[in-house]
Amino acid sequence: FRSPLLKLYIHGDRALEYGCVRIIAINSAYFLCGIMDVTVGSLRGIGFSLIPMFVSLIGVCGFRIAWIFTYFQSHRTMDVLLLSYPISWLVTFLAQITVYFIWRSHFRNSVMGS
Repeated sequence: FRSPLLKLYIHGDRALEYGCVRIIAINSAYFLCGIMDVTVGSLRGIGFSLIPMFVSLIGVCGFRIAWIFTYFQSHRTMDVLLLSYPISWLVTFLAQITVYFIWRSHFRNSVMGS
């Protein structure tokens, strides 16, 4: 349904073509965004929210800005630009998992030490 849906918002064959490429690129890896959000939500659920917020901000926004000013500058295609989405989700997920394990080891040590 990507073409009929996009035709509601955009006009022109070229814009429709780019829109279809974006839908395919983003939707095929969107599960990574969900996994990333679950880890952030888990950390917030255990009462640890400030650091995961900054990790998400840097991991998603910061990574994409860095991507645009570095790798994208030498490979200026739509595919390379769209590749920044799943990579940023994966990098942020891995960073959030690292934060979780650091928090867990610190929490376990502080509980056991008490």
